[in-house]
Amino acid sequence: ELQEKHCYDLLQSKCLGRNTITAKPTKRRNVRLTGKGIDWALCGFAIANDVNIHWGERGAGKTRLALEIAYSLMNGESFLDRNVKPNPTKVLYIASDSGRAPLEEEMEAAGLHTEFDEHENWELWCHDPESQQEAWGVDLRSRIELYEWAKQNKGACIIQDSAKAIFGREDNLDYTNNKDVTQYLLFLKEKEENLDVKISLPSRIIAGIVSGFISAPMGIGGAVMNLSLIH
Repeated sequence: ELQEKHCYDLLQSKCLGRNTITAKPTKRRNVRLTGKGIDWALCGFAIANDVNIHWGERGAGKTRLALEIAYSLMNGESFLDRNVKPNPTKVLYIASDSGRAPLEEEMEAAGLHTEFDEHENWELWCHDPESQQEAWGVDLRSRIELYEWAKQNKGACIIQDSAKAIFGREDNLDYTNNKDVTQYLLFLKEKEENLDVKISLPSRIIAGIVSGFISAPMGIGGAVMNLSLIH
C-alpha cells in the first residue's frame, strides 16, 4: 500500500508540473512570438524575395494592375489603400503579351504614359518592329539575357506580362505542361535567391501556368509562391 501511495503521489506531482514529489511545479509564463510577419516589397500586393503570380480572366485588368504596381515601385509611392511606401526600385517590364503599341494604349488609358517615358527606374522589353526587338520568351538565350540583366540590377523588380505569353512561342516550353512550368518557376526562384530580385507574373491559367503577370523581388529562399486573384 505504501508503494502504491508513493506512485500515486508521484503521478499527481507530475501532473502538476513537478519532476519529483518535493520539487516545485513549473510556473506558467508568457511565450513570446518570434515571427516577423510578411516582408512586403509593395505592402499587400508583392511579397519581397518571392515570385508573385497575379491571376485573372481576360480583361480583368491584370496589365493595368501590373503597370500600377510598377509605377508605385519605381517612384517609391504607396499603393491603393496602403500607407506604407516602398523603397524606389528599378523595374524591368517584359511585355510578351502585347508589344509596345498596345502597352502604350494601356498606359494612356491609365493616365500614366508620360510617367514612364524616360524614367530612370523603368526598362521595357517587348516586340517592337521599329527598334527591331522581338518578344522575350523562356528559351535558353532569353534566360541568359534575364540573368545578366538581374546581375547588373540587384534589388530590382521584374514583371513578366503575361505568364502564358512567355511560353507561347514555338521554340519555348509548353505552358500546359506542369513539368515545363515547374522548371521555369524554379529558374525564377533560383535567380531571386542568388541575385536579390523581385518577380511578378500576371496570368489567366496554370495547368501549366497562369495567364497574367509575374512580379517578384529576386532574392528568395522559400518554396511557396504568392498567388493573387483579380476580379
